[in-house]
Amino acid sequence: MKKIRKETVGNKTTQVSRKMRYKKMAALAIAGVLATGTALTGCGKKNIDYSVDGESGNGGSSDSGSLQGKYGIPESCDTTLDAGSSGISKLAIEADEVTVPDTVDLPTVYVKRKESSNDTRKQIVEAVLEKDKGIYTYDYNNMTKADIQDQIDEYEKEKKDSAANGDNSSASWFDSMISDLKDQLQNAPDEYPAADDYSGSAFIGEINGRKYIMYMDDQEGGSGSVGLKDSLITYRPKDGMNGVYYSTPDSGDDLSDADVSASNVCTFTKEEAQSIADDFIGKVGISDASLTDTQDLYWYYYGTDGNTEAVDVDGYVFTYSRAINNQTTDVPAAWNVDNITQDDGSVSIPAETCTVYVDSNGIISASWVSYLETTGKTESNELLSFKELLEKANKNIAEYYTTYPTRYKKVEFNSMKLGYYLEKTDEEGTFKYVPAWILTQYEDMTDSTNETYPTQMVVLDATDGTVIDLMELSKSLGTYQSYETDTIARDVSDDGSSSISTIDDDTNTSGDSTGSEGDSTEGDADTTGDTTEE
Repeated sequence: MKKIRKETVGNKTTQVSRKMRYKKMAALAIAGVLATGTALTGCGKKNIDYSVDGESGNGGSSDSGSLQGKYGIPESCDTTLDAGSSGISKLAIEADEVTVPDTVDLPTVYVKRKESSNDTRKQIVEAVLEKDKGIYTYDYNNMTKADIQDQIDEYEKEKKDSAANGDNSSASWFDSMISDLKDQLQNAPDEYPAADDYSGSAFIGEINGRKYIMYMDDQEGGSGSVGLKDSLITYRPKDGMNGVYYSTPDSGDDLSDADVSASNVCTFTKEEAQSIADDFIGKVGISDASLTDTQDLYWYYYGTDGNTEAVDVDGYVFTYSRAINNQTTDVPAAWNVDNITQDDGSVSIPAETCTVYVDSNGIISASWVSYLETTGKTESNELLSFKELLEKANKNIAEYYTTYPTRYKKVEFNSMKLGYYLEKTDEEGTFKYVPAWILTQYEDMTDSTNETYPTQMVVLDATDGTVIDLMELSKSLGTYQSYETDTIARDVSDDGSSSISTIDDDTNTSGDSTGSEGDSTEGDADTTGDTTEE
């Protein structure tokens, strides 16, 4: 039997807390030799040279079977860019690998916001929950007598377990929560009201004989989630265990102290489980999506002391992402990007994804963001050659950092990907997915790669080399979150000067990720397995 170290996975929130610590880590400098001057240097594959007109030395489009051959794209890129008046001492691309889609055609695809209405919520909710068993409007602040009593019973059990474990410090808190619930119990309804017009945002119903709570975005958008109503230890009890949560395996865990089932015991094969997940995403109105990740589903059991004592592997986790022209979109989280991080707001470019959890009983939970739909309009494209792209980048990236200054003295992009990215149009509510070069700077942690949460990011339209303004894109999407405070992260004057302080290469700024926890639209899908009520 494999083991799992108690100290690192000792309670329900350990893995999520670890991720939040990673998100809050600011950049540590990448060691390397500084290139002198601002000339473009060292970018390319050994057998590619560039001609004066910007095409590859082999004629640019001589290899029509790949984007690399057509546009002279190298396997890696190490080049220093002009920093202009941005105040950055070094601006460079240092990507060991240049990632390119396996296609030769990247047309622009136009999309628009999905309409959100009572009718669309009704259609989705009734597709997921079993209508013949009854669907009701759920209100956590106005629960039924039975649900309130269940919570009282859980708090009393947790209070008893804490005391048995020598912890009496929380007794007064439990007493307060229990007292409030008992007051609420006096006037609680016996039943939840029927959903009727589906004007609410939370619903309760059944799937395969079990109660589920389903949340739908009550504003313009297409996000939602569904999960078991009962606590997971009630759903999946184990002798001597105080609680359980589920997650994907954490590569940082040292499997040393708790029993782990030797293999996935799910009664569905991976293919059968994926079929269940495929069917689910159709029910919530997700189309044009591709499966991007599949992992085993781990169940972590812990005792009264919070330490993990057993781990079962039962089920699978399927992650789907928006696909354009059969290519998945790549949307790193924007809220942690230093030059657009603010004290009074958060920039969010939501990734259109869906994560579905399936165990031996079927769907356990799911969460999704799907707020755009295609209009049917597409445009064919010709991309800039790689040489032309670098010439544009040499000017445009510095100008972008002049408009949105960063606190970092050095910006060294260590990831360079060609893919689809969203761009606003002149028509309100309409956007377009364009082929774009996504440059990010992220940190390698000891047990994971923080590529999803870059500290620097610049997105270049691959057709003309212009920088996509992430701040303005977020505002156009309606996903920019204002904290309504009087302070801002930086004071940028018309001439581009900034009052912000700089961050040296060796400065640890792990506590300086302003407003990060407020960006709910870009947060990770809930893999902790806590109940929907929690």
